[in-house]
Amino acid sequence: MGREIFQETMAKTRKQRMNMANTSKKSKENVSREDSAHLAVPVKPVKPFDKLAEAKKNMLKSLELPDRYQGKDFDNFKADLLGDGADKTIKEIQSYASSFVKLRKKNNWALFTGGYGLGKTHLAVAAFREAAVQWAYHMAEKSSNPYYPGRPDLGRTFHFITSSDLIQELRNSYDSELQTEEATLSRYKRSYLLLLDDLGTERASDWQKEKLHLILNYRYNHLLPTIITTNLDSAELKGQITQRLLDRIIEATDNGRYIWQLNGESYRMKSS
Repeated sequence: MGREIFQETMAKTRKQRMNMANTSKKSKENVSREDSAHLAVPVKPVKPFDKLAEAKKNMLKSLELPDRYQGKDFDNFKADLLGDGADKTIKEIQSYASSFVKLRKKNNWALFTGGYGLGKTHLAVAAFREAAVQWAYHMAEKSSNPYYPGRPDLGRTFHFITSSDLIQELRNSYDSELQTEEATLSRYKRSYLLLLDDLGTERASDWQKEKLHLILNYRYNHLLPTIITTNLDSAELKGQITQRLLDRIIEATDNGRYIWQLNGESYRMKSS
């Protein structure tokens, strides 16, 4: 009787050990399968941080341009609308804009002239945007921080304004408790880059001439880059600004090197 009980007990013990071994084996197999499944999932590589690309993106995002001119660049300008010599002209303008940092303390103004609808403002904005990007690159390269994303507000130191809006803004400052005339003048005097669009769209009073002179003469004296567009020729411009200021504008364009007179059929009519 005792022998039978002993044999039965041993049999149960062997069975329990076998069950435990099988359980352990299954657990290891499950873990192995889970590990294999985990390793089989491809790991997406981390894209290196490109601080120049980030600086460009943040600069363009912060530029305060009118809706009509958002996204205007050299790539989407229709060069064929200007006829012969257009490609050469565009390359010259691109070269001027890409040299923004190098020209910062030199004769660095640009003047776009020509009749209505020739794409002057489009090209001026394209140059303005490219110059701003070059400045963003410059600031990023100066930074020792490899993750420098660019200043999110840097574009707000680059200003686009039409001459008529500028004059209206100055007039409005007389009735404003938030903005003085001096603060308005200072913003456009000291801007990193000023694009003054459509100079001479209305007959200038002596008061208007004085205010334009204050802004442009300050920028001339401090070698601050300025882009101007106008439908007027040099003789007509004399009715809007003084001869002395006109002479300074020409000098600041490196004595005419950065003056582009656009000719051709109306950009707007051809685009329609």
